[in-house]
Formats: sequence, structure tokens, C-alpha cells
Amino acid sequence: MQRARIARIVEHHAAVRSFFLEPENMPAFIAGQFVAIALEEGGTERSYSIASQPGSKELELCIALKPDGYMSPALFAMQVGDTVFLSEPRGSFTLPDAQNEVCLICTGTGIAPFRSMILDALHKGDTRKFYLVSGNRLKQDALYHDEMLQLTASHSNFRYLPVLSREEYPGFAHGYVHPVYETIFADGRDATFMVCGWTAMLSEARRRLKAMGYNRRQYHFEQYDG
Repeated sequence: MQRARIARIVEHHAAVRSFFLEPENMPAFIAGQFVAIALEEGGTERSYSIASQPGSKELELCIALKPDGYMSPALFAMQVGDTVFLSEPRGSFTLPDAQNEVCLICTGTGIAPFRSMILDALHKGDTRKFYLVSGNRLKQDALYHDEMLQLTASHSNFRYLPVLSREEYPGFAHGYVHPVYETIFADGRDATFMVCGWTAMLSEARRRLKAMGYNRRQYHFEQYDG
């Protein structure tokens, strides 16, 4: 692992912050990968998806505070200039090469790897059609909301579909993410589904995608613990 300085901290809301890290040697990574963080060299690690676009000068990690957790309370107590230890990029939760439509389904901070994928794909001129179905409880919880709206407005092949489960708000669907993608792909056309969220959400998505006729080669899952 290498030392990384906290260059910036952005508070999305009281329970979610983005930490922008400057490693001693910026690692190359593929959109969708994650890194492990330790408070001291050789210490206990926790893994977080990279939210920034490959080629960025900083690594952005979008982290939710878990009050009874080990890592997030310590990170939320840190300030700009503090350091942590950072692993090399890991994981295979990355966009496949297939040229079919891509549906990205997430809840909460599960949007982090998808933000990296979307920014990278659109920057490279990927012509596939992308859907981002992002679920949260309240409007204030919707991460990168304005940015996703701007990307939808400027790229005809990207569609952002935000969903709220605990309140109704203009521009958001009300309920859960599952009926949204079920409606879009009700015809069963070829597509790749990538899902990131809590264990229960992943299990429900797997059940529903199977019922829609999709197989495990067409969907990919990444679990997070908050």
C-alpha cells in the first residue's frame, strides 16, 4: 500500500462525503474498480469504489457514514492534509465490451462506480445507450443528481432515471428501482445489467432479472456495506 493525502473533502449531505485523495503515485485504474483504505500501514482495510473518471488527478471516494463502523467514522473525523494508506485498484466490476444497451442500477453510494463508468464511456465517445436507475430514500440523498441531469441533456445516448422511496418530488419516480428497469426492458431485448447496492437489493434484482428472462451472463453485481 502507498500513502495518500486527503486533498479535498466535499459534503454531499450530513451522512455522505466525497474524499479526494492524492496518492504518492497515481495508479491507473479501470472505471468500476475499487481501492482499499487503511488508517495505518498494515492496518485493517475497508474497500470503496472509485467515483472519479480514469485519468483524473485525484481519486474520489464517495463514502457513507456508518456510525457503528470501523472506517467511516475515522474518515469523517479527518481533515484536508491528513493521510491514509491506499491499495492498488482492484476488482472486475467493469463495463463489458459487448455493444448492447447497458442498464446501471444502484442505491445510495452504489452510484460511485457507475459515475466513473458513465464519465469514462461518454468521454471516449461510446455510442451504446446507457440507462442509470438510481434509488434513494429522499431527494437530498440523490448523489451527483445535477451532474447526471446535465449529462442527460448533453448526451442523447444517456438517460438518468432517479427514484425516491420515502417522498414524492418532481422529476423523480416514486417507489423502488426494480419497476423502473422492468418497464424499460419489458420487451426482453438484449442488454447488460450492472447492479450495485445492499445485499437485499441485489437479491431482489437477481430474482426479477431472471423472471424477465435474463441470464447470469447478462447481469453483474457489486455489493457494498454502506
